[in-house]
Amino acid sequence: MSIAIHYYALNENWSGEFLGKEEKVRDYPSTWIILDNQKIKSNIISYKGNKVLAYNIDKDGGLSGFAGYSTTGIKIDVVEYRVVSEPGDLISAKIHPSRLLQDIVQCWIIYSTVNGNLDFHSSFKK
Repeated sequence: MSIAIHYYALNENWSGEFLGKEEKVRDYPSTWIILDNQKIKSNIISYKGNKVLAYNIDKDGGLSGFAGYSTTGIKIDVVEYRVVSEPGDLISAKIHPSRLLQDIVQCWIIYSTVNGNLDFHSSFKK
């Protein structure tokens, strides 16, 4: 599932020139996505972040992929996947078991702009 802010109601009023000086200050809408117990498909989602949210729930109901900006994580139903204590940009994806070497049980790709410890293992277990 992906969620993004769209500017469909923004009147651009663009003159067509490039590299011209902006004559007036525009009042752009907020780019923050704030979901507070929002029902999306069959799940209840809580999330606060900027610009875009993307997540994937596996067949067992666990989080198998996530991307968010200026966020600490996401809450899906009653499970909170809080990875960091301070907001930052986060991307994680679970590697499919068919791609893993023998005896490797689980593997994730993780990216974060937050310095410090990631509470990944306790957060992403179902």
